[in-house]
Amino acid sequence: DDDVQHDVLLWMIQKPKEFYAAGIGALMTRWDKCINIGGDYVEK
Repeated sequence: DDDVQHDVLLWMIQKPKEFYAAGIGALMTRWDKCINIGGDYVEK
């Protein structure tokens, strides 16, 4: 639906760079934990 895509795009554009940086940082931490325990999923 075009309206939903438009609204999501606006939401994403309005987020500050720090929002995305924090998300990427969290992923990197979780990936590291997963690799270190030899698993495929890590809880928060």
